[in-house]
Amino acid sequence: MTKPILFFSAATLAAFAHHSVGAEFDRTSETEYRATVVAFQWANPHASFQAMVESPTGTQTTYNFELPAPYGLEKIGWKQDTLHASDVISISAYPAKDKSPKASVHRVVLKGGRTFEVDHPFAY
Repeated sequence: MTKPILFFSAATLAAFAHHSVGAEFDRTSETEYRATVVAFQWANPHASFQAMVESPTGTQTTYNFELPAPYGLEKIGWKQDTLHASDVISISAYPAKDKSPKASVHRVVLKGGRTFEVDHPFAY
């Protein structure tokens, strides 16, 4: 009698560990933010940046904004130096379902008007 051998590739394991954007973020509630970049991480499995967002009442909160993987971002024109600390940007993003200060980015508009559609199919 032979025993079946189970084989899992690194990609399979990564797929199990990876979360769905729709599970964590509310894709029915796109929100606009004007923010100042604090830090930018160009790393797998997702690039991300932290930015200071000011509420209408003047309270400042640091948000974590999640992006696709660097490979996908490169396909739509992003580079490792696209964002810098102190850049003031506009962000269109899907807020966290749990109301925590994080969001999944849909669009980023840099100073000068350059726009990146992060939900572009080539970014994933």
